[in-house]
Amino acid sequence: MKIVTSILILMTIISCNSQIKVKQNKKMKTFDIEAFEKNKNTLNEYFFTTEDGTLVKQYGGEEYYETIKPKDSLFEMYYEYYKNGNLKRELKSFPNDFVIGRIKEYDEQGNLIKEEDLDKSFSFSWEDIKKYLKAHDVKNIKEDVINISRWSDEEETIWTLEFNGKHKDRKGRFVITLDGKTGEELEVKLFKGKKAIGEDGTGSDYEIILKKK
Repeated sequence: MKIVTSILILMTIISCNSQIKVKQNKKMKTFDIEAFEKNKNTLNEYFFTTEDGTLVKQYGGEEYYETIKPKDSLFEMYYEYYKNGNLKRELKSFPNDFVIGRIKEYDEQGNLIKEEDLDKSFSFSWEDIKKYLKAHDVKNIKEDVINISRWSDEEETIWTLEFNGKHKDRKGRFVITLDGKTGEELEVKLFKGKKAIGEDGTGSDYEIILKKK
């Protein structure tokens, strides 16, 4: 179920409008159907690690899906393939959180038919985010960051960061919203723990340190 959910999250993220282009991709990546069918398990999955430590996960069904994550990378490549093994869609993601760079889509003959640059709205880039986290005492993104997401539409372009680190003179777990164009802090929250909600529920309790209208 987690695998299906992850794929659905990616599909939701990439379901926005794209700029249409048509271009023949002569070196298009293809899916090795024969190897997959030979090695898949009863759940129609095949996971393996290459000699350099790259983790590859493949899934079958009406079409084929694949994620490829280099050993020391924060990002993974996500691919969808037609039933004939030809590439349908490719993108790069921070697993389950956000897509970065360009999304490319192809027809069954290998022609590039859609391409969208998801970074164009974010003047405050991923490189800026890394610098911001470092400045806020995040020493290891894999260990100290809980979640990173971003969003852009006609009304706003924002990053949301959740991490263990420091903000000014305070240490703790923060949820911070940044303007995706300028990097300005729009909201800063400090996680205080859990609180009771109703008779049986619990939820996160935050102290609002900064909130701009």
